[in-house]
Amino acid sequence: MIFQIFLGFAAADMLLGIWEKGIKRGWVDGFLIIVFTSVMMFLYAYLQQIKQSECQRLTRKVNELRCVVLRNGKCYKIDQSKVVVGDIILLENGDIVPADGILIESSNIACDEGYHGRGITEKSNLEYASEEEEEETKENTQDSDQKEKEEIDVNEDKPNQERVRDTKNGIKEIFVFSQSRICSGYGKMLVLNVGEGSFLSKLADILYKDFMEVITPLYGKLQDLSQTVGTEGLKVVQILFIQMAIMIFVQMYLIEDFKLFSVKSLRYFLNQNLITCTLCIMIAMPEGIPLIPYFFKAWHIKNIINKSVVPFNSHCIDNMGVMDTMVVEKTGVLTENEFNLKNLWMVEKSFSFTPEDEEEYKSQKEEFKKEIPDSIKDLFFTGLSINSNADPTFNCNDSDLYQRGNITDIALLRFCYDVGYDYQKYRPSTLITNEGKPSLTQENIMWSIYQLSNRQYRIFVKGSFDYLKQFCQNYLTKEGNVSQLTQEFVQQIFDIEKEYEEKNKQRILLFACKDIEDIKLKEWEDQGQEKLEEALIQDLVIISICGLSNNIKPAGDQHVDFMENKLGINVRMVSKDSLQLSVSVAKEVGIVDKEKSIKQLISEFTVMTGTQLIEHVGTVVQVIQQQSQQGEQDKNQEPEKVFQISNPSPKAERIAKNLKVLCRANYEEKFTFQALLQYYKYKPGFIGCGENDIPLFNHSFLGFCLENKGKASDQQISDICLKDDSLVDCITGVLYSRSLWSAVRSFTSFTIYLISLSGFVIFWSELLTFKSILNPIYLIMLNIMLEIPVAIFYMGDFNHLRKYQLRNYPEKIERDFLDKWVKKQITGQLIIQSLILGFSLVYLKFYFYANIVQQLSENDEFDIEEDQINFAVEGVRKSMFLSIYWYLVTFSMIHFRQIFNNGDITSYFKNITQGSINKIIILGLFGFQILSTQYGKHIGFQLSPLSLQQHLQCLFVGLVSIVYGFLSQILFPKADKFQQSSFNDKQKIY
Repeated sequence: MIFQIFLGFAAADMLLGIWEKGIKRGWVDGFLIIVFTSVMMFLYAYLQQIKQSECQRLTRKVNELRCVVLRNGKCYKIDQSKVVVGDIILLENGDIVPADGILIESSNIACDEGYHGRGITEKSNLEYASEEEEEETKENTQDSDQKEKEEIDVNEDKPNQERVRDTKNGIKEIFVFSQSRICSGYGKMLVLNVGEGSFLSKLADILYKDFMEVITPLYGKLQDLSQTVGTEGLKVVQILFIQMAIMIFVQMYLIEDFKLFSVKSLRYFLNQNLITCTLCIMIAMPEGIPLIPYFFKAWHIKNIINKSVVPFNSHCIDNMGVMDTMVVEKTGVLTENEFNLKNLWMVEKSFSFTPEDEEEYKSQKEEFKKEIPDSIKDLFFTGLSINSNADPTFNCNDSDLYQRGNITDIALLRFCYDVGYDYQKYRPSTLITNEGKPSLTQENIMWSIYQLSNRQYRIFVKGSFDYLKQFCQNYLTKEGNVSQLTQEFVQQIFDIEKEYEEKNKQRILLFACKDIEDIKLKEWEDQGQEKLEEALIQDLVIISICGLSNNIKPAGDQHVDFMENKLGINVRMVSKDSLQLSVSVAKEVGIVDKEKSIKQLISEFTVMTGTQLIEHVGTVVQVIQQQSQQGEQDKNQEPEKVFQISNPSPKAERIAKNLKVLCRANYEEKFTFQALLQYYKYKPGFIGCGENDIPLFNHSFLGFCLENKGKASDQQISDICLKDDSLVDCITGVLYSRSLWSAVRSFTSFTIYLISLSGFVIFWSELLTFKSILNPIYLIMLNIMLEIPVAIFYMGDFNHLRKYQLRNYPEKIERDFLDKWVKKQITGQLIIQSLILGFSLVYLKFYFYANIVQQLSENDEFDIEEDQINFAVEGVRKSMFLSIYWYLVTFSMIHFRQIFNNGDITSYFKNITQGSINKIIILGLFGFQILSTQYGKHIGFQLSPLSLQQHLQCLFVGLVSIVYGFLSQILFPKADKFQQSSFNDKQKIY
């Protein structure tokens, strides 16, 4: 509407101008206004197009999920877009189903058939597998080669397929829909339909929301600020309208003696008042300030994606700059996402292995085979092969091959393969109960039941040493006999634990077994699953102790130091490993003080276990029962648990401040840690890598997932994906986000300053000279067009922006976007420049103008008419005033960049012209001013060329802006400057 009104005024001005001055000159002013308005509308549409295109690009990037397919008996991890009909998809807990399909093999599988696990109606639609144990359908193969994977006969329709329960009708189904999430269990699915033809893909548009239309923290602050500016601006426009009307009346009827309601008077009033005030209203519109930040964010999205950081929503781009705490997962982030078996203790003998040295590794394996009896090796490797869910493929050079399974299990099975035992010969086996798959307890203890005979079963158990050791009563001797634990033996294995864990920094797993009779097993099974698990892990026989090593990533300590001492982000670590191992890794990467003992760290609440955290912090578990799509509670759906802090203990605040390492933490304890940090107003980011971290992502301030180690569902629920699984990606995102905040704050401050300065110029001109020395329309048009190069100037040099974010605190959402310090900077510049421009108006009008006219009139050498003299001098006067105004604005643009991006007063003048884009913009603004004064008269502007001396005079006056800006750093120093500790800048991290 405002653009239409403005175009109407411009058309009226053009018609009145033609009527008054003729078609040769009268059309210029109105036509320029129409062109300006059209350009502004085009720019607005162009920015909207940029926003939408980057939104679509990000949406495509987010949907680039991967899945695991079984082809030619081997597992491959491929993009979901490459799945074809007939593929066999391997599904496990946390996966997103890539296509419509039919289950051909499964174990206790449960599927949430909402879009990406969120439901078409924003509710979860969890469907569980049948409680009945039904045999899986398989095709009778004619191939005698047992190494090939069994193929499934698609056309064979047998009634004994395992089915998924329909929660509404109670009907069992075997179909799984595209974009559903696997919530528990694992299985195989035959693809029937892919792409846009899949069922839920047709409904995906229902859930789509415009990525950039979400009210993010930064955009919310800009909206609030623009509302304030718009409200106050409209009040100023009203005052300006009245003041200009009075001054125009005085000018037209008391000084110039215009005729009432003449064409000239109507055009004068239209041009000087209505169009000027309409332009001011356009500037004061609430949409004015947030418009350019769209451009900033689109630019940031493009650059962030190119830097291995994929944001999944608009909030996270802002929140990365606000984040003040980073909670990282040890494995996969601080350490490599791969384990190797480095130490093995068995039958009272310890062995070391170095897989990276082939010759040494070969001799070590031969020694192991020689020292350990075959019967014990068979027992050990049988247990490793059976009691594992991993399904890796070894001795294959295919780079696309996917090693499916837990990384610790893969390391153990790799050792089996290296020693000469193929784990696949034990699978599948009808002698393994529980559908041939191992089970996992809440304490991450894995167990399997293996049938030795009709009446005898063997239980294989593996788990963490510090938890499982309490259930062991016997050990296996080198003769293969079972002997009761002695004090000497217990001390021996404790020494082994200390060596592996403290010295070698290894994850320790204990392997054990026991034999039971079928009657006893049946009795335990009748008591329920919980009682069965409790009974199975009692009175175990120790087989071996394994030390698994995964190396700390290169420069991990530098990355942590960079985040803490350069970015001001408190880095904390969570781990499932033991306290000793977790502290050792934390010391090596610099998360905790290397000089302090574990006892001292525990006393300061710097390190603790998940159980200790629950004991110290009072938590309330809120159970949320999921609703079905019809609105009633669905009894078949698993309720969601939300952990909240209620009446925390006196120690809780100290724990929230000091806790750096949380070990032996399951998802509930990590959830409690998150709730504790948010209770005390921290803004934590969590890096998770498994399906158990999905609730964390749902309720965390900022969730990071890992592309290589994480699940597909992580990428749909989390906020940001780190493509290289590294803290460097996180550092990149933080720097870009802070640069966004800084650039938008610089631009907003400059825009408010420019709007206010334009109003002062118009006010001073009307008050002091009864007529603006510059046409207010042209002045405001120049200001609006200036916003584009200014925006590029603030965003064009990312290296400068990132470099000087290292001296700042994280942003605070609670703090005003433009705080008192910024307001002082804006106010100071306005006062100084308003006085300069006011003095220039008076000087150029009453002294310079009159003096030059008198000199030319008295000079007999110049035979020039008085009207020509007045026109020429008026052009010089306007050119000088425009030059002073333009130089003041240009140097103010530089000032607002320097104060937000430089750390202290000593660096205020550094890197002013760093970057080719900034140099081009600064030189372009100066060149535009010189060219406009030189050739302005040819396009309808009453401007005259200036001499070099006059240009230099205007330039020196404009420099007052940046000189005052430097002095203001002394008068109004930053109160919250980030105090950084020592850091070696030569260690280039980013």
